Amino acid sequence: MATRWFLLLILVALVAARIVAARAPRRVAMQPTNGAGPSARAAEQFRFVDLTGQPAPGFTLSDLTGKPHSLAGYHGRVVMLVFWATWCKTCPTELPHLGTLARALAPEGLVTLSINWEPDAEAVARMAREGRFDAPVLRDRDQHVRHDYDAWSVPRVVIVDRDGKVARVIRGYEGSVAPVVKALEDQGLKAAGLEAMAHPVPVEKVRPAGTQ
Repeated sequence: MATRWFLLLILVALVAARIVAARAPRRVAMQPTNGAGPSARAAEQFRFVDLTGQPAPGFTLSDLTGKPHSLAGYHGRVVMLVFWATWCKTCPTELPHLGTLARALAPEGLVTLSINWEPDAEAVARMAREGRFDAPVLRDRDQHVRHDYDAWSVPRVVIVDRDGKVARVIRGYEGSVAPVVKALEDQGLKAAGLEAMAHPVPVEKVRPAGTQ
């Protein structure tokens, strides 16, 4: 009799487990998100596609002052989109260089827009200010634009050409904005004094302990 009840309990437990599993939300290939920032829902929906040559996903976002910016409104001009976050380790180093590029090439027609999804607007504004990055900082609070551009890791720079297509995607930062300078030169945007930025910053090589 005891054995029968024991088997019945096991059967009930298995049925209950299957019901719970069936009702649990199904996730799309979870990927690492480079620190604390994106919600689990957004992080699970990144597509990991190469947007180069494709029409740039459209958007309308407001900046830190509440002014709306629409990508479609800049059609016919080269647009540099900068995806960044305050928790990004290399963003504090890259942002000042990108700010210099933005200021130097604005007279040549370059439009620079940065995109940030963090809820603390004050911290975002402070980091942009400290980095002398005075381009508009657009608030992507629901992370729709971040998802559309597949910017699961930052920093990331996307160059949109005059026809509204993605001309180049630059992922990460390795001590130089040379890839960004080159991508903008390919769009016909050059300015005096930027030649030095097109060369990598020397990085000191540390010899491992115990070696000669």
